[in-house]
Amino acid sequence: MRSLYNRLRDKNVGGIPYREAVQLFLWVYCTNDILPSDLKHENTSRENLVEIFSKLTADNIITNLPSEFGNVVAPRLNWDGLVTKLLSKDIHLDPEFPKRIAKFF
Repeated sequence: MRSLYNRLRDKNVGGIPYREAVQLFLWVYCTNDILPSDLKHENTSRENLVEIFSKLTADNIITNLPSEFGNVVAPRLNWDGLVTKLLSKDIHLDPEFPKRIAKFF
């Protein structure tokens, strides 16, 4: 079985726009029901997803990054902060995103 990181990296060599990556990150954090069956076993904890998306950012798979990503520490803080913003209702899940998710896997 391929890991979530490997699948996202390999399937998205042309990149994932940051806005879509945010929704992908948050949806996977909220439910693994949106994952393909061979990835449903993956650890989708906050810590693991922050690690995965930070690596994707470092590998330039996440594109159109906001300016705060210029700092080496910023990617981890940004991805972790998204969960805090979601839980405090400062950002929301896009209800249309599940229709687009297949293109990332």
